[in-house]
Amino acid sequence: MSVNNLANGSIGSIKEKDTLVDESSLTNDEAVPFVESDLPLVGDYVGIGGPDAVPLETQGAFEKPEKVAGSVLDDLFMAPSETHLLSMRRTISNFEISQNKSRLKWNIFFHSLLSILMALKLLPEILDKLDIFILEIEELLIPKPQLWEWIWMSSILPTAVAWSACKKSKAFNMKFFQLLNVATGLLPVMIGMSYHFSDFYDVVSSSGDEMISKWMGVPTSVLWYIFLFIALQIQLTELYLANTLINAWKPKKTN
Repeated sequence: MSVNNLANGSIGSIKEKDTLVDESSLTNDEAVPFVESDLPLVGDYVGIGGPDAVPLETQGAFEKPEKVAGSVLDDLFMAPSETHLLSMRRTISNFEISQNKSRLKWNIFFHSLLSILMALKLLPEILDKLDIFILEIEELLIPKPQLWEWIWMSSILPTAVAWSACKKSKAFNMKFFQLLNVATGLLPVMIGMSYHFSDFYDVVSSSGDEMISKWMGVPTSVLWYIFLFIALQIQLTELYLANTLINAWKPKKTN
C-alpha cells in the first residue's frame, strides 16, 4: 500500500463523513419545518406552551350547561321548581320557628329564677299573713314589699300560657301571653324603677348617704335596679320572641 493510497483513502473517508453530516442535517431540517401562524398578539412565543397550546379563553366556560335528565340533584339545584322552592322555604321557616321556641323557653326559665328571688323577698310578709313566726327570717330585716312587687310576682303565671302556646303553635294564646306580660310584668318593672330612682340617683351622685336605705350594708336601690334591669331584658325578649312566633304562625296569603 502506498502513501498516496493512504492519503487518498483518508481523504475519501473524510469526504464520506462530510456527506453523512450534510445528509443528517438535511434530514433534521426536513423533520422540523418552519411553522407560520397568525397570532392575535404580536411578539408571542411560537412553540410548545405558546398560545396555540394554551388558549386564552375556554370555549363554553360561561355558557349554561345542558340539563342532564334523570338527576335529582340537577333538578333541585340547577333548575328548582316552585314545589322545590316552597319546600326549602318551609324547611327554613320551621327551623327558625324551632329556634325561637327554644329561646323563648330559656327566657321563661330565667324568668322563673327571678320569680324565686322575688318569692324569697316576699316570704316574710307571707309568713306574717299566715301568723307563722321564724326567728331566722325575721332577723334578716327584709323591707316590707310594695304593691308592684306582688303584681310582678304574678307575671310567672302567664309564662305557662306561653309554654303551652309553643307546644301547640297557637297564635291566639301567644297574643294573650303578650297582654298579660305587659300588664303583670313590664308595667310593674317600670313602676319599680321610678319608685327607686331617687335613691339610686343619690347613690350614683354620692349625695345624702345617711338617708339612703340599706340592706346588709348595700343600698336597696342598687339591688333593686340590678333585679329590675335583668327582669326588663328578659320580658322585652319574651315579647319580641312571642311576636316573631305569632308572625310565623299566621296563615300565608295566596294571591
